[in-house]
Amino acid sequence: MSRSNYATFWSTFPWFSCGLLLLWIIALGLRFWGLSRFNTLVFDEVYFAKFAQNYLDKTQLFDAHPPLGKYLIAVGMGLADRLSLGDSSVTNDLTGSLRSPFSYRWFNAFTGSLIPLVVAWLSYQLTHRKSYALLSAGLMTIEGLFLVESRYALINIYLVLFGLLGQGFGLWGLQTAPRWRTLGLILSGISFGLSAAVKWNGLGFWLGFWGVILVIKLWEKWENREGAIANFSWYDSATKLRLWTIPLYGLIVPYVTYALVWIPHLNLNPDYSFWQMQGEIIGYHNRIGGGEEVHPYCSSWFSWPFLIRPVAYYYQTINDGQMIFDVHAFGNPLLWWSSTAAIALLSLCFLQRDSSPPLFNLSLYLGINYMTNWLPWSIVSRCLFLYHYMGALIFSILALSVILERWLYHSQRKFQVLAIGILGVMAIAFLFWLPIYLGLPLSPQGFRLRMWFNTWI
Repeated sequence: MSRSNYATFWSTFPWFSCGLLLLWIIALGLRFWGLSRFNTLVFDEVYFAKFAQNYLDKTQLFDAHPPLGKYLIAVGMGLADRLSLGDSSVTNDLTGSLRSPFSYRWFNAFTGSLIPLVVAWLSYQLTHRKSYALLSAGLMTIEGLFLVESRYALINIYLVLFGLLGQGFGLWGLQTAPRWRTLGLILSGISFGLSAAVKWNGLGFWLGFWGVILVIKLWEKWENREGAIANFSWYDSATKLRLWTIPLYGLIVPYVTYALVWIPHLNLNPDYSFWQMQGEIIGYHNRIGGGEEVHPYCSSWFSWPFLIRPVAYYYQTINDGQMIFDVHAFGNPLLWWSSTAAIALLSLCFLQRDSSPPLFNLSLYLGINYMTNWLPWSIVSRCLFLYHYMGALIFSILALSVILERWLYHSQRKFQVLAIGILGVMAIAFLFWLPIYLGLPLSPQGFRLRMWFNTWI
């Protein structure tokens, strides 16, 4: 191959598609590796996997959350039964039926592997920059909490996936040709309804998306001129969105979707009506209470950005305590703390209004969505856990991607070196803490080496 042909090949090589494919393969491998290693029910699998089995067996149940997450786990279990997925030599009957742990975990693992791709899509809809989208997907691939949540029959991954899809479809609908706009906004509303049908805190994604649009429209009205904020891309489309479309796509479509999801559950449990079930859920959570007397891993909402109190999902020792198997719902600390600093920095850019329009508008979007996924927890009195921060964490990581991408393309080499160095250190940190994400065997010394603070244990 001649030098000119060689240069042409590399200039036309589909780096973006291949990069996303590589990240997805890594995410998929991390989630499926050793998925049946712990042949038991881990953390809230004692509820969710059992509830999924109840749906398969058509047995009545009471659940303190909407039913969609358990439906999806049940779908995975049903497919595993039909396709004979999982190791038949590793089984338990803890769900009420003899099955492999793989059967109630694999669908979550597959769904979790899609999160980096959906984050890339949302990032691209926001900026139309492939480098930003690829960087955002890369950071999500080395985030530990999302990895742990994907490897067990838990439901937060579904909440986040549908919430991100709601925002992605909404942004796509605002930017696409007018004939497709309605489809995009309907798909957005359906996705937001599905997110809320997993857990109610999925509404943070819905509130953030429509909150940004309302802020833009109010700001335009206050400034009394078009282009006060939104002068490009989807922001410009948001200013032209008619007010009557907001209740249609923002309220009616999500509500109808949410209500329809309940039909199978209500048919199985006819003692309660739709509205009675909503009241039962509220009553249950109001009765839980808060503090360590309720659960040793309860944490305060304001502590989450600093990764103070993760949650131990599984802990076992063998050989007289000389070998430890530990699974922590625990983020990548360096990525976590950097993202907290980044969202704070972008918030300053928004407040000062002295940055470029693209950066200002991106700060507006990420800042509002971060707050709508985080601040509502401040009024919740029940015991809270670190994983309730997952929705907000997405937007702080997107804020970090904004800063790192700008440094990577900075004209001064020192910023480029700094960005590469930060990315490298965060990747090393992910590998360092990988044993407690995957539950790999550790010596007591190795375990303590990774528990930097007593509150992490």
